[in-house]
Amino acid sequence: MCQYAETVCALISGPSHIIPNISRQMEITSKILYMRYLIKNIMRILIDMGHPAHVHFFKNAIWELQRRGHGVKITARDKDVTLELLRAYGFEYEIRGVLKGSLLSKDTDMFRVDLKMLENAKKLKPDMTLGIHNTYAAHI
Repeated sequence: MCQYAETVCALISGPSHIIPNISRQMEITSKILYMRYLIKNIMRILIDMGHPAHVHFFKNAIWELQRRGHGVKITARDKDVTLELLRAYGFEYEIRGVLKGSLLSKDTDMFRVDLKMLENAKKLKPDMTLGIHNTYAAHI
């Protein structure tokens, strides 16, 4: 394994006249892998909160992700004390809808909320969307 690593390093850093095609391909591959590494280490995450319990579930993960430099966008439904909890924990959020009672309003709201979530996703271009029993996050 150690010899393999030394060979790869020699191909990447060595003179390109030794094995020109392989050396160049290895150089390009290593740059691509490094870019993937950088991109994977800084993620854009969209989290949708549909219930006050979701705030408690995700709060520590959000703090840790933000501490590590990841971009976290929170969308929330105005249900019970969800928005108050988000404010109490100091999270910035966007309201994506309110809880409605009738079946017809739920159907029209689902379409409207899906469009709003899609707009957020187009702006943010998230690497990951999270939610608990959440059809809106699943549709993105």
